[in-house]
This record gives sequence, C-alpha cells and structure tokens, in this order.
Amino acid sequence: MVRIFSALASAVFVTACTSSEYTQDITDTYVEGERLYVAGTLNALTFDEIEQQIEAHPGLTTVVLEDIDGSIDDEVNLQTGLLIHEAGLDTYVPADGQIESGAVDLFCAGRNRIAERGAKIGVHSWAAEDGLEGGDLPKDDPEHQPYIDYFEAVSCPISFYWFTLEAAPADGMHYMSEEELLSYALATEVR
Repeated sequence: MVRIFSALASAVFVTACTSSEYTQDITDTYVEGERLYVAGTLNALTFDEIEQQIEAHPGLTTVVLEDIDGSIDDEVNLQTGLLIHEAGLDTYVPADGQIESGAVDLFCAGRNRIAERGAKIGVHSWAAEDGLEGGDLPKDDPEHQPYIDYFEAVSCPISFYWFTLEAAPADGMHYMSEEELLSYALATEVR
C-alpha cells in the first residue's frame, strides 16, 4: 500500500512543485550532528530541502520540529512525511517547540515520535477550498482516503486522524494534552 500511495502522492507532488506559488523559501532547515532541524511553514520547497539534507547527511537519525505553523499543500506535505518515514528517521518536538496542523502530520512520520513536556502540538480539521471540512464528511467518504492511506503507511493510528477532525474546526486549534498524545499514540514517548 505504501508504494501505491507513494505513486499517487508523487504525481500530485510533481504537479505542485511545478507551480509558481512555491518560489519563496519559507522553511528553515539545518543539520547539527545527527539531527535535522525544521522550522517555518511547510511547502513543496520543504520537501526538496529535506530530501537534499537526507541525501547529504546519511547519518541523520532525527527530525527536530521546532516552530512550524502548518503546511500550504496537504498533498505535498504527506509526501514529505513519507520521505521522512521511509528514511527511518525519528521525529522530535522540544519543550519550547510548537507545531500545528500539517506539521503534526510530519511528526506522525517518525519511526519513534518523541515530544518533550511543554511542547505545543496543535491539531484541527482540514478544509477544502470551498470551505467543506473533513469533520463534516462521513467516515466512508473518499476524501478521507489519502489521509487514511498516509496514517497507515507511517504506522500512526487512524483513530488519531478521526480525533483531529473533531478536536477543532479548520479555523481553530486544539493543543493536545500529554494524556491525549499518549492515548491516541501520536507520541510514542513524552519526556
């Protein structure tokens, strides 16, 4: 299933990367030791940067998500998450980190997903351009399938996906408690 989803996401990714809207670098990435640090707003250029960092630094073990307000394009963001997962990297949010929306999808991509106490991890429903929200659709609606495929591919519980749709509307944000992080198995460890 990962290969099928990767092929679908790759087709979307190629389309998104050729779009002129991704001309400004709004994500900061850098490497210190075995850690790749990411901050900013996620977009197609983020995929390129992370891919280049993984290729240039084969000893990477962890992606540190510092301060990320979300993603511009969900489909490209899911492809970025698959890149992280397939590289076998852990994801980590430090105590002073704040990740929201699509950044939480990247957190899900880690083989081990570690959050320090104090980290702010914010979730909400996705929304289409026409204003339709994921939480408004029945669970068997095909619009959910790319997300379900993604969460299955990165071994993050589907129950967490359904939780995000109900936790807050698209224009809101719910910051998860330590208990929620563990009960939905979003974090494999809270330190």
